[in-house]
Amino acid sequence: MSCFRSLTPLWGYLIEPTTPIQDTDARRKSRLQAALLLALALALSLFFVLQHLSYGVSLKTLIAQILALALTFSLYGLSRQGHYRFAAHIGTLIGTILIFALSVSQSPTQASVQLYYLIAIFAFAMTVLPRSWVIRLAIVHISGILVYGLFIHPDVATLARGPLTFYLITSSLLLLGLHYSVRLQAEQQALLAASEARYRSLIENMLDIAYSLSLDGKILAVNRVTETLLGWTEAELVGKNFLDFLHPDELPSAAGFIQQSIGGGKPPTFQVRVLTRSGEYKWLESNSAARMENGRVIEIFGVARDISARLQAEDQKIQLALERERLTLIENFVLAMSHDFRTSLATIETSRHLIERKINETDRMRLQPKLDQIQTAIHHMTEQLQNLRALLPLANLAVEACDLNALVAGEVAEFAPLARQKQQTLRFTSDSGLPPARVDGERVRQAVAHLLRNAVHYTPDGGTITVRTAQVEKSVLIEIRDTGMGITPQQLQHIFELFYRGDEARSLQSGGVGVGLNIVRAVAVAHGGTINVESCPGKGSFFTLALPLRSE
Repeated sequence: MSCFRSLTPLWGYLIEPTTPIQDTDARRKSRLQAALLLALALALSLFFVLQHLSYGVSLKTLIAQILALALTFSLYGLSRQGHYRFAAHIGTLIGTILIFALSVSQSPTQASVQLYYLIAIFAFAMTVLPRSWVIRLAIVHISGILVYGLFIHPDVATLARGPLTFYLITSSLLLLGLHYSVRLQAEQQALLAASEARYRSLIENMLDIAYSLSLDGKILAVNRVTETLLGWTEAELVGKNFLDFLHPDELPSAAGFIQQSIGGGKPPTFQVRVLTRSGEYKWLESNSAARMENGRVIEIFGVARDISARLQAEDQKIQLALERERLTLIENFVLAMSHDFRTSLATIETSRHLIERKINETDRMRLQPKLDQIQTAIHHMTEQLQNLRALLPLANLAVEACDLNALVAGEVAEFAPLARQKQQTLRFTSDSGLPPARVDGERVRQAVAHLLRNAVHYTPDGGTITVRTAQVEKSVLIEIRDTGMGITPQQLQHIFELFYRGDEARSLQSGGVGVGLNIVRAVAVAHGGTINVESCPGKGSFFTLALPLRSE
Protein backbone atom coordinates (compact mmCIF):
# COMPACT_ATOMS: atom_id res chain seq x y z
CA MET A 1 0.00 0.00 0.00
CA SER A 2 2.83 2.41 0.84
CA CYS A 3 4.35 1.60 -2.58
CA PHE A 4 1.17 2.73 -4.34
CA ARG A 5 1.05 5.88 -2.23
CA SER A 6 4.63 6.71 -3.21
CA LEU A 7 3.73 6.28 -6.91
CA THR A 8 0.73 8.62 -6.71
CA PRO A 9 2.77 11.87 -7.13
CA LEU A 10 4.61 10.28 -10.09
CA TRP A 11 1.33 9.29 -11.75
CA GLY A 12 -0.05 12.81 -11.17
CA TYR A 13 3.03 14.29 -12.79
CA LEU A 14 2.78 11.95 -15.81
CA ILE A 15 -0.81 12.96 -16.60
CA GLU A 16 -0.51 16.68 -15.75
CA PRO A 17 -0.70 18.96 -18.84
CA THR A 18 2.70 20.25 -19.86
CA THR A 19 1.19 23.59 -20.98
CA PRO A 20 -0.96 25.82 -18.70
CA ILE A 21 -4.71 25.25 -19.19
CA GLN A 22 -6.81 27.87 -17.41
CA ASP A 23 -10.21 26.28 -18.07
CA THR A 24 -10.90 23.78 -15.27
CA ASP A 25 -13.08 21.45 -17.35
CA ALA A 26 -10.60 21.37 -20.23
CA ARG A 27 -7.78 20.63 -17.84
CA ARG A 28 -9.78 17.80 -16.23
CA LYS A 29 -10.51 16.23 -19.63
CA SER A 30 -6.88 16.55 -20.69
CA ARG A 31 -5.74 14.75 -17.54
CA LEU A 32 -8.41 12.06 -17.87
CA GLN A 33 -7.54 11.27 -21.48
CA ALA A 34 -3.81 11.31 -20.71
CA ALA A 35 -4.44 8.84 -17.86
CA LEU A 36 -6.48 6.49 -20.12
CA LEU A 37 -3.92 6.56 -22.91
CA LEU A 38 -0.99 6.08 -20.53
CA ALA A 39 -2.74 3.12 -18.88
CA LEU A 40 -3.49 1.66 -22.32
CA ALA A 41 0.11 2.15 -23.45
CA LEU A 42 1.46 0.45 -20.33
CA ALA A 43 -1.03 -2.44 -20.64
CA LEU A 44 -0.18 -2.96 -24.30
CA SER A 45 3.54 -2.85 -23.51
CA LEU A 46 3.14 -5.49 -20.82
CA PHE A 47 0.96 -7.68 -23.06
CA PHE A 48 3.34 -7.46 -25.99
CA VAL A 49 6.37 -8.27 -23.81
CA LEU A 50 4.64 -11.31 -22.28
CA GLN A 51 3.51 -12.46 -25.70
CA HIS A 52 7.03 -12.17 -27.05
CA LEU A 53 8.53 -14.02 -24.07
CA SER A 54 5.93 -16.80 -24.17
CA TYR A 55 5.91 -17.94 -27.78
CA GLY A 56 7.50 -15.19 -29.86
CA VAL A 57 5.95 -13.18 -32.63
CA SER A 58 6.55 -12.71 -36.32
CA LEU A 59 8.27 -9.68 -37.77
CA LYS A 60 4.98 -8.47 -39.19
CA THR A 61 3.30 -8.72 -35.79
CA LEU A 62 6.25 -7.01 -34.08
CA ILE A 63 6.06 -4.07 -36.50
CA ALA A 64 2.31 -3.80 -35.88
CA GLN A 65 2.87 -3.82 -32.11
CA ILE A 66 5.53 -1.12 -32.36
CA LEU A 67 3.24 1.04 -34.51
CA ALA A 68 0.39 0.55 -32.04
CA LEU A 69 2.55 1.64 -29.12
CA ALA A 70 3.94 4.59 -31.07
CA LEU A 71 0.41 5.73 -31.91
CA THR A 72 -0.77 5.35 -28.32
CA PHE A 73 2.17 7.29 -26.88
CA SER A 74 1.77 9.98 -29.56
CA LEU A 75 -1.87 10.48 -28.63
CA TYR A 76 -0.82 10.55 -24.96
CA GLY A 77 1.70 13.29 -25.72
CA LEU A 78 -0.90 15.33 -27.62
CA SER A 79 -3.29 15.04 -24.67
CA ARG A 80 -0.70 16.36 -22.20
CA GLN A 81 -0.01 19.30 -24.49
CA GLY A 82 -3.67 20.34 -24.32
CA HIS A 83 -4.69 18.93 -27.74
CA TYR A 84 -6.89 16.29 -26.15
CA ARG A 85 -9.82 16.73 -28.56
CA PHE A 86 -7.60 16.33 -31.61
CA ALA A 87 -6.04 13.24 -30.02
CA ALA A 88 -9.50 11.84 -29.27
CA HIS A 89 -10.66 12.36 -32.86
CA ILE A 90 -7.54 10.67 -34.24
CA GLY A 91 -7.79 7.81 -31.73
CA THR A 92 -11.47 7.06 -32.39
CA LEU A 93 -11.01 7.30 -36.16
CA ILE A 94 -8.01 4.97 -36.27
CA GLY A 95 -9.57 2.58 -33.73
CA THR A 96 -12.82 2.35 -35.70
CA ILE A 97 -11.01 1.78 -39.01
CA LEU A 98 -8.74 -0.84 -37.45
CA ILE A 99 -11.59 -2.85 -35.91
CA PHE A 100 -13.63 -2.91 -39.12
CA ALA A 101 -10.51 -3.79 -41.14
CA LEU A 102 -9.73 -6.73 -38.88
CA SER A 103 -13.35 -7.86 -39.03
CA VAL A 104 -13.29 -7.93 -42.83
CA SER A 105 -10.06 -9.92 -42.94
CA GLN A 106 -11.14 -12.57 -40.39
CA SER A 107 -13.70 -15.33 -40.23
CA PRO A 108 -17.32 -14.48 -39.25
CA THR A 109 -16.84 -15.89 -35.75
CA GLN A 110 -13.63 -13.96 -35.11
CA ALA A 111 -15.10 -10.87 -36.78
CA SER A 112 -18.11 -10.97 -34.48
CA VAL A 113 -15.74 -10.88 -31.49
CA GLN A 114 -13.83 -7.95 -32.99
CA LEU A 115 -16.99 -5.88 -33.37
CA TYR A 116 -17.61 -6.02 -29.63
CA TYR A 117 -14.54 -3.75 -29.19
CA LEU A 118 -16.37 -0.88 -30.91
CA ILE A 119 -18.05 -0.11 -27.60
CA ALA A 120 -14.60 0.57 -26.09
CA ILE A 121 -13.96 3.15 -28.84
CA PHE A 122 -17.37 4.65 -28.11
CA ALA A 123 -16.67 4.84 -24.36
CA PHE A 124 -13.28 6.42 -24.98
CA ALA A 125 -14.87 9.13 -27.17
CA MET A 126 -17.44 9.89 -24.48
CA THR A 127 -14.77 10.97 -22.02
CA VAL A 128 -13.70 14.11 -23.84
CA LEU A 129 -15.67 14.68 -27.06
CA PRO A 130 -18.94 16.65 -27.36
CA ARG A 131 -22.18 14.66 -27.07
CA SER A 132 -23.23 15.48 -30.63
CA TRP A 133 -20.00 14.01 -31.99
CA VAL A 134 -20.43 10.90 -29.82
CA ILE A 135 -23.92 10.34 -31.23
CA ARG A 136 -22.55 10.62 -34.78
CA LEU A 137 -19.87 8.08 -33.89
CA ALA A 138 -22.55 5.68 -32.60
CA ILE A 139 -24.48 6.04 -35.85
CA VAL A 140 -21.28 5.28 -37.83
CA HIS A 141 -20.59 2.20 -35.70
CA ILE A 142 -24.13 0.85 -36.01
CA SER A 143 -24.15 1.52 -39.73
CA GLY A 144 -20.82 -0.28 -40.09
CA ILE A 145 -22.12 -3.34 -38.20
CA LEU A 146 -25.23 -3.47 -40.40
CA VAL A 147 -23.14 -3.13 -43.60
CA TYR A 148 -20.88 -5.90 -42.36
CA GLY A 149 -23.86 -8.18 -41.58
CA LEU A 150 -25.65 -7.51 -44.86
CA PHE A 151 -22.82 -7.44 -47.39
CA ILE A 152 -19.49 -8.72 -46.00
CA HIS A 153 -20.53 -11.82 -44.07
CA PRO A 154 -24.34 -12.01 -44.45
CA ASP A 155 -25.61 -13.23 -41.11
CA VAL A 156 -27.93 -10.56 -39.72
CA ALA A 157 -29.52 -12.87 -37.16
CA THR A 158 -26.16 -13.64 -35.54
CA LEU A 159 -25.20 -9.97 -35.50
CA ALA A 160 -28.59 -8.99 -34.09
CA ARG A 161 -28.20 -11.42 -31.21
CA GLY A 162 -24.54 -10.50 -30.70
CA PRO A 163 -22.53 -7.33 -31.41
CA LEU A 164 -25.42 -5.18 -32.71
CA THR A 165 -27.73 -5.76 -29.73
CA PHE A 166 -24.83 -5.44 -27.30
CA TYR A 167 -23.72 -2.18 -28.91
CA LEU A 168 -27.24 -0.70 -28.99
CA ILE A 169 -27.99 -1.53 -25.35
CA THR A 170 -24.55 -0.57 -23.99
CA SER A 171 -24.27 2.66 -26.00
CA SER A 172 -27.82 3.66 -24.98
CA LEU A 173 -26.98 3.10 -21.33
CA LEU A 174 -23.73 5.00 -21.72
CA LEU A 175 -25.52 7.90 -23.47
CA LEU A 176 -28.16 7.95 -20.75
CA GLY A 177 -25.43 8.02 -18.14
CA LEU A 178 -23.66 10.76 -20.08
CA HIS A 179 -26.87 12.79 -20.21
CA TYR A 180 -27.36 12.63 -16.46
CA SER A 181 -23.66 13.22 -15.92
CA VAL A 182 -23.77 16.37 -18.06
CA ARG A 183 -26.91 17.52 -16.29
CA LEU A 184 -25.37 16.91 -12.88
CA GLN A 185 -22.19 18.63 -13.99
CA ALA A 186 -24.19 21.63 -15.20
CA GLU A 187 -25.93 21.86 -11.82
CA GLN A 188 -22.59 21.58 -10.03
CA GLN A 189 -21.09 24.23 -12.30
CA ALA A 190 -24.05 26.52 -11.58
CA LEU A 191 -23.51 26.02 -7.84
CA LEU A 192 -19.79 26.53 -8.30
CA ALA A 193 -20.38 29.68 -10.33
CA ALA A 194 -22.69 31.03 -7.62
CA SER A 195 -20.11 30.17 -4.96
CA GLU A 196 -17.35 31.80 -7.02
CA ALA A 197 -19.53 34.89 -7.47
CA ARG A 198 -20.03 35.11 -3.69
CA TYR A 199 -16.33 34.72 -2.98
CA ARG A 200 -15.47 37.11 -5.80
CA SER A 201 -17.83 39.65 -4.25
CA LEU A 202 -16.17 39.16 -0.87
CA ILE A 203 -12.71 39.56 -2.41
CA GLU A 204 -13.70 42.63 -4.42
CA ASN A 205 -15.10 44.29 -1.29
CA MET A 206 -12.08 43.54 0.87
CA LEU A 207 -10.05 46.44 2.20
CA ASP A 208 -6.85 44.52 1.44
CA ILE A 209 -5.24 43.54 -1.85
CA ALA A 210 -5.97 39.99 -3.01
CA TYR A 211 -3.75 38.52 -5.73
CA SER A 212 -2.80 35.28 -7.45
CA LEU A 213 0.55 34.47 -9.06
CA SER A 214 1.81 31.80 -11.42
CA LEU A 215 4.89 29.82 -10.49
CA ASP A 216 7.10 32.06 -12.62
CA GLY A 217 5.90 35.16 -10.74
CA LYS A 218 3.40 36.47 -13.29
CA ILE A 219 0.31 38.20 -11.92
CA LEU A 220 -2.84 36.23 -12.78
CA ALA A 221 -5.50 38.29 -11.02
CA VAL A 222 -5.99 41.12 -8.50
CA ASN A 223 -9.05 42.69 -6.90
CA ARG A 224 -10.34 46.24 -7.31
CA VAL A 225 -8.74 47.47 -4.09
CA THR A 226 -5.38 47.20 -5.85
CA GLU A 227 -6.28 50.17 -8.04
CA THR A 228 -7.45 52.15 -5.00
CA LEU A 229 -4.25 51.55 -3.02
CA LEU A 230 -1.62 51.40 -5.76
CA GLY A 231 -3.24 53.14 -8.72
CA TRP A 232 -2.67 50.20 -11.13
CA THR A 233 -5.66 48.67 -12.90
CA GLU A 234 -6.05 44.91 -13.21
CA ALA A 235 -5.44 45.11 -16.98
CA GLU A 236 -2.12 46.89 -16.33
CA LEU A 237 -0.95 44.22 -13.87
CA VAL A 238 -2.17 40.89 -15.25
CA GLY A 239 0.55 39.12 -17.23
CA LYS A 240 3.35 41.22 -15.72
CA ASN A 241 5.92 39.81 -13.32
CA PHE A 242 5.28 41.04 -9.79
CA LEU A 243 9.03 41.51 -9.26
CA ASP A 244 8.87 44.45 -11.70
CA PHE A 245 6.78 46.39 -9.15
CA LEU A 246 9.00 45.84 -6.11
CA HIS A 247 11.70 48.04 -4.68
CA PRO A 248 15.15 46.78 -5.78
CA ASP A 249 16.11 46.06 -2.17
CA GLU A 250 13.15 43.66 -1.85
CA LEU A 251 14.04 41.42 -4.83
CA PRO A 252 16.16 38.82 -2.95
CA SER A 253 13.48 38.19 -0.30
CA ALA A 254 10.73 38.10 -2.97
CA ALA A 255 12.64 35.51 -5.00
CA GLY A 256 13.01 33.41 -1.86
CA PHE A 257 9.26 33.74 -1.28
CA ILE A 258 8.53 32.27 -4.74
CA GLN A 259 10.97 29.39 -4.24
CA GLN A 260 9.53 28.54 -0.84
CA SER A 261 5.99 28.57 -2.30
CA ILE A 262 7.00 26.27 -5.17
CA GLY A 263 8.53 23.90 -2.63
CA GLY A 264 5.12 23.57 -0.98
CA GLY A 265 6.07 25.38 2.21
CA LYS A 266 4.08 28.25 3.66
CA PRO A 267 6.09 31.45 3.29
CA PRO A 268 6.22 33.61 6.41
CA THR A 269 4.51 36.97 6.54
CA PHE A 270 6.83 39.48 4.93
CA GLN A 271 6.88 43.23 4.40
CA VAL A 272 7.71 44.64 0.99
CA ARG A 273 7.79 48.02 -0.77
CA VAL A 274 5.59 48.12 -3.87
CA LEU A 275 5.70 50.71 -6.64
CA THR A 276 2.54 52.80 -7.08
CA ARG A 277 1.35 54.38 -10.30
CA SER A 278 2.48 57.80 -8.98
CA GLY A 279 6.06 56.54 -8.76
CA GLU A 280 6.14 56.31 -4.96
CA TYR A 281 6.57 53.14 -2.90
CA LYS A 282 4.08 51.80 -0.36
CA TRP A 283 4.79 49.30 2.37
CA LEU A 284 2.63 46.17 2.13
CA GLU A 285 2.45 43.19 4.46
CA SER A 286 1.74 39.98 2.56
CA ASN A 287 0.46 36.54 3.56
CA SER A 288 0.26 33.81 0.93
CA ALA A 289 -0.56 30.16 0.39
CA ALA A 290 0.03 27.73 -2.46
CA ARG A 291 -2.80 25.99 -4.34
CA MET A 292 -1.89 22.37 -4.97
CA GLU A 293 -3.25 19.61 -7.17
CA ASN A 294 -2.00 16.04 -7.07
CA GLY A 295 0.89 17.03 -4.85
CA ARG A 296 2.06 19.85 -7.15
CA VAL A 297 1.89 23.60 -6.59
CA ILE A 298 0.02 25.19 -9.50
CA GLU A 299 -0.74 28.69 -8.21
CA ILE A 300 0.03 31.10 -5.36
CA PHE A 301 -2.71 33.08 -3.63
CA GLY A 302 -2.05 35.96 -1.28
CA VAL A 303 -3.45 38.94 0.60
CA ALA A 304 -1.47 42.14 1.06
CA ARG A 305 -2.30 44.93 3.51
CA ASP A 306 -1.16 48.54 3.32
CA ILE A 307 0.95 49.11 6.43
CA SER A 308 2.45 52.47 5.45
CA ALA A 309 0.41 54.31 8.09
CA ARG A 310 1.29 51.71 10.73
CA LEU A 311 5.00 51.90 9.98
CA GLN A 312 4.79 55.68 10.02
CA ALA A 313 3.09 55.53 13.43
CA GLU A 314 5.75 53.11 14.67
CA ASP A 315 8.45 55.43 13.34
CA GLN A 316 6.80 58.32 15.16
CA LYS A 317 6.80 56.26 18.35
CA ILE A 318 10.49 55.55 17.88
CA GLN A 319 11.17 59.22 17.26
CA LEU A 320 9.16 60.13 20.35
CA ALA A 321 11.12 57.57 22.39
CA LEU A 322 14.38 59.00 21.11
CA GLU A 323 13.15 62.49 21.88
CA ARG A 324 12.29 61.46 25.41
CA GLU A 325 15.68 59.85 25.80
CA ARG A 326 17.30 63.09 24.70
CA LEU A 327 15.14 64.96 27.17
CA THR A 328 16.31 62.60 29.91
CA LEU A 329 19.92 63.41 29.06
CA ILE A 330 19.11 67.12 29.09
CA GLU A 331 17.26 66.75 32.37
CA ASN A 332 20.26 65.09 33.99
CA PHE A 333 22.52 67.81 32.64
CA VAL A 334 20.24 70.69 33.62
CA LEU A 335 19.53 69.37 37.10
CA ALA A 336 23.22 68.83 37.69
CA MET A 337 24.36 72.22 36.42
CA SER A 338 21.49 74.66 36.89
CA HIS A 339 22.00 74.99 40.64
CA ASP A 340 25.66 75.93 40.16
CA PHE A 341 24.82 78.28 37.30
CA ARG A 342 22.06 79.98 39.25
CA THR A 343 24.28 80.35 42.33
CA SER A 344 27.02 81.91 40.23
CA LEU A 345 24.56 84.21 38.47
CA ALA A 346 23.08 85.25 41.80
CA THR A 347 26.58 86.04 43.10
CA ILE A 348 27.33 88.13 40.01
CA GLU A 349 24.01 89.97 40.29
CA THR A 350 24.57 90.68 43.99
CA SER A 351 28.08 91.96 43.30
CA ARG A 352 26.78 94.16 40.46
CA HIS A 353 24.05 95.57 42.73
CA LEU A 354 26.54 96.35 45.54
CA ILE A 355 28.94 98.05 43.14
CA GLU A 356 26.07 100.13 41.73
CA ARG A 357 25.12 101.31 45.24
CA LYS A 358 28.61 101.95 46.56
CA ILE A 359 30.19 103.96 43.71
CA ASN A 360 29.88 107.70 43.56
CA GLU A 361 27.86 109.61 41.00
CA THR A 362 30.86 110.38 38.80
CA ASP A 363 31.93 106.76 38.59
CA ARG A 364 28.31 105.68 38.18
CA MET A 365 27.90 107.60 34.96
CA ARG A 366 31.13 106.11 33.62
CA LEU A 367 30.42 102.49 34.74
CA GLN A 368 26.64 102.34 34.33
CA PRO A 369 26.72 101.00 30.71
CA LYS A 370 28.98 98.16 31.85
CA LEU A 371 26.76 97.42 34.83
CA ASP A 372 23.65 97.38 32.57
CA GLN A 373 25.44 95.05 30.21
CA ILE A 374 26.20 92.67 33.09
CA GLN A 375 22.55 92.77 34.18
CA THR A 376 21.35 92.07 30.64
CA ALA A 377 23.70 89.11 30.37
CA ILE A 378 22.46 87.75 33.70
CA HIS A 379 18.83 88.01 32.57
CA HIS A 380 19.71 86.38 29.26
CA MET A 381 21.52 83.46 30.91
CA THR A 382 18.65 83.02 33.37
CA GLU A 383 16.20 82.91 30.46
CA GLN A 384 18.29 80.26 28.67
CA LEU A 385 18.34 78.14 31.81
CA GLN A 386 14.56 78.43 31.95
CA ASN A 387 14.40 77.33 28.31
CA LEU A 388 16.45 74.27 29.12
CA ARG A 389 14.23 73.46 32.07
CA ALA A 390 11.18 73.92 29.86
CA LEU A 391 12.20 70.76 27.98
CA LEU A 392 12.06 68.59 31.08
CA PRO A 393 8.35 68.07 31.80
CA LEU A 394 7.11 67.62 28.19
CA ALA A 395 6.52 63.90 28.70
CA ASN A 396 3.80 64.74 31.26
CA LEU A 397 1.50 67.31 29.71
CA ALA A 398 -1.21 69.08 31.68
CA VAL A 399 -3.87 68.71 29.00
CA GLU A 400 -7.09 70.71 29.25
CA ALA A 401 -9.51 72.54 26.97
CA CYS A 402 -7.84 75.69 25.71
CA ASP A 403 -8.94 78.67 23.58
CA LEU A 404 -6.01 78.88 21.17
CA ASN A 405 -7.28 82.15 19.67
CA ALA A 406 -7.01 83.82 23.07
CA LEU A 407 -3.65 82.14 23.78
CA VAL A 408 -2.09 83.32 20.51
CA ALA A 409 -3.65 86.78 20.85
CA GLY A 410 -2.04 87.12 24.28
CA GLU A 411 1.40 86.27 22.91
CA VAL A 412 0.96 88.67 19.99
CA ALA A 413 0.12 91.44 22.47
CA GLU A 414 3.20 90.47 24.51
CA PHE A 415 5.53 90.99 21.54
CA ALA A 416 3.73 94.02 20.09
CA PRO A 417 5.91 96.59 22.00
CA LEU A 418 9.14 94.96 20.74
CA ALA A 419 7.76 94.94 17.17
CA ARG A 420 6.86 98.65 17.46
CA GLN A 421 10.41 99.45 18.57
CA LYS A 422 11.61 97.99 15.25
CA GLN A 423 8.75 99.66 13.36
CA GLN A 424 7.43 96.25 12.32
CA THR A 425 3.83 95.45 11.40
CA LEU A 426 2.52 92.61 13.58
CA ARG A 427 -0.92 91.33 12.52
CA PHE A 428 -3.07 88.54 13.95
CA THR A 429 -6.01 86.92 12.13
CA SER A 430 -8.03 84.45 14.18
CA ASP A 431 -10.43 81.74 13.02
CA SER A 432 -13.71 82.59 14.71
CA GLY A 433 -14.97 79.01 14.30
CA LEU A 434 -11.93 77.43 15.95
CA PRO A 435 -13.09 74.90 18.57
CA PRO A 436 -11.37 74.56 21.95
CA ALA A 437 -8.31 72.28 21.75
CA ARG A 438 -7.24 69.87 24.47
CA VAL A 439 -3.60 70.85 24.91
CA ASP A 440 -1.13 71.90 27.55
CA GLY A 441 -1.77 75.63 27.25
CA GLU A 442 1.46 76.69 28.98
CA ARG A 443 3.62 74.53 26.68
CA VAL A 444 1.84 75.73 23.54
CA ARG A 445 2.25 79.33 24.77
CA GLN A 446 5.99 78.73 25.13
CA ALA A 447 6.16 77.32 21.58
CA VAL A 448 4.29 80.31 20.12
CA ALA A 449 6.49 82.69 22.13
CA HIS A 450 9.66 81.16 20.68
CA LEU A 451 8.30 81.39 17.13
CA LEU A 452 7.27 85.03 17.63
CA ARG A 453 10.59 85.93 19.26
CA ASN A 454 12.48 84.52 16.28
CA ALA A 455 10.17 86.28 13.82
CA VAL A 456 10.63 89.67 15.50
CA HIS A 457 14.37 89.15 15.96
CA TYR A 458 15.14 88.10 12.36
CA THR A 459 12.74 90.47 10.61
CA PRO A 460 14.43 93.77 9.77
CA ASP A 461 13.04 97.16 10.80
CA GLY A 462 9.89 97.99 8.90
CA GLY A 463 9.12 94.34 8.08
CA THR A 464 5.84 92.48 8.48
CA ILE A 465 4.89 89.54 10.71
CA THR A 466 1.54 87.80 10.13
CA VAL A 467 0.02 85.38 12.62
CA ARG A 468 -3.04 83.25 11.82
CA THR A 469 -5.06 80.43 13.35
CA ALA A 470 -7.13 77.99 11.32
CA GLN A 471 -8.71 74.53 11.39
CA VAL A 472 -7.88 71.98 8.68
CA GLU A 473 -9.76 68.67 9.00
CA LYS A 474 -8.92 67.38 12.50
CA SER A 475 -6.02 69.71 13.24
CA VAL A 476 -5.59 73.26 14.52
CA LEU A 477 -2.95 75.33 12.74
CA ILE A 478 -0.96 78.24 14.17
CA GLU A 479 0.84 79.98 11.32
CA ILE A 480 3.55 82.63 11.66
CA ARG A 481 4.89 84.27 8.50
CA ASP A 482 7.61 86.96 8.41
CA THR A 483 9.51 88.97 5.83
CA GLY A 484 12.85 88.42 7.52
CA MET A 485 16.22 87.25 6.34
CA GLY A 486 15.03 83.69 5.66
CA ILE A 487 16.81 80.40 6.22
CA THR A 488 19.18 78.63 3.84
CA PRO A 489 18.41 75.06 2.68
CA GLN A 490 21.44 73.80 4.62
CA GLN A 491 20.18 75.41 7.82
CA LEU A 492 16.63 74.10 7.29
CA GLN A 493 17.92 70.55 7.80
CA HIS A 494 19.16 71.35 11.31
CA ILE A 495 17.14 74.23 12.78
CA PHE A 496 15.06 71.96 15.02
CA GLU A 497 18.09 70.19 16.46
CA LEU A 498 19.01 70.81 20.06
CA PHE A 499 21.72 73.49 20.58
CA TYR A 500 21.82 74.28 16.85
CA ARG A 501 22.52 77.94 16.05
CA GLY A 502 22.31 79.04 12.44
CA ASP A 503 24.92 81.76 12.94
CA GLU A 504 27.72 80.50 15.16
CA ALA A 505 29.17 84.01 15.25
CA ARG A 506 26.24 85.34 17.27
CA SER A 507 26.89 86.14 20.89
CA LEU A 508 24.63 85.03 23.68
CA GLN A 509 23.37 88.61 23.90
CA SER A 510 22.09 88.52 20.32
CA GLY A 511 20.84 84.94 20.38
CA GLY A 512 20.16 81.91 22.54
CA VAL A 513 21.93 78.61 23.00
CA GLY A 514 19.86 76.91 20.30
CA VAL A 515 16.94 75.39 22.21
CA GLY A 516 14.01 77.57 21.13
CA LEU A 517 12.96 75.72 17.96
CA ASN A 518 13.80 72.40 19.60
CA ILE A 519 11.27 73.29 22.32
CA VAL A 520 8.72 74.08 19.60
CA ARG A 521 9.28 70.69 17.99
CA ALA A 522 9.18 68.91 21.34
CA VAL A 523 5.85 70.58 22.17
CA ALA A 524 4.43 69.55 18.78
CA VAL A 525 5.62 65.94 19.08
CA ALA A 526 4.42 65.63 22.67
CA HIS A 527 0.91 66.65 21.52
CA GLY A 528 1.03 64.29 18.51
CA GLY A 529 1.34 67.23 16.12
CA THR A 530 3.92 68.60 13.72
CA ILE A 531 5.96 71.72 13.06
CA ASN A 532 6.79 72.61 9.45
CA VAL A 533 8.76 75.47 7.94
CA GLU A 534 9.07 76.96 4.48
CA SER A 535 11.76 79.54 3.89
CA CYS A 536 13.78 81.23 1.20
CA PRO A 537 16.86 83.39 1.92
CA GLY A 538 15.98 87.06 1.64
CA LYS A 539 12.21 86.42 1.45
CA GLY A 540 11.27 85.38 4.98
CA SER A 541 10.02 82.25 6.68
CA PHE A 542 6.66 80.54 7.20
CA PHE A 543 6.23 78.30 10.27
CA THR A 544 3.15 76.09 10.78
CA LEU A 545 2.46 74.47 14.15
CA ALA A 546 -0.23 71.76 13.72
CA LEU A 547 -1.93 70.32 16.80
CA PRO A 548 -4.56 67.54 16.63
CA LEU A 549 -8.08 68.15 17.88
CA ARG A 550 -8.56 65.56 20.59
CA SER A 551 -11.86 64.23 21.90
CA GLU A 552 -12.71 64.37 25.57
